[in-house]
Amino acid sequence: MQFQVKIKSIRQFDDGRLKRVNEMFLFTNCESFTDAENRAYKLAEEHGLRAFQVTQILPVTFDDFFSFGDGGDVYYHARVSTTTIDADTDKDKKINYNYLIEALTLDEANSKIIDFAKQNYKLKKMLKSKRKKSV
Repeated sequence: MQFQVKIKSIRQFDDGRLKRVNEMFLFTNCESFTDAENRAYKLAEEHGLRAFQVTQILPVTFDDFFSFGDGGDVYYHARVSTTTIDADTDKDKKINYNYLIEALTLDEANSKIIDFAKQNYKLKKMLKSKRKKSV
């Protein structure tokens, strides 16, 4: 199982000031909530976080994982929503997909997920038509 864990801690910056920060971590291959919590405490202690507190533990699932070998240990969560028309009721049906993307920056992650969506969800025409409507 995968768990998203939020840790609140106090960080000291280079100029000496202290600031309270919230950070999200993803723990994979956990057996339970307790396992994820134990790993979070171990991580916080290893990184020397001061006055830390585990504030949230949520199980998460991803439809796919994109690793390009260039992002190190930084990953971004992307949600792609598609809309289809239900043939029986003739109403719009929204489907969400969650992806985990390895990237160095948020812009790079956005670029990678847009390229993936264009190839797999046939969004080229939709994106072009949106641009035309906005002009």
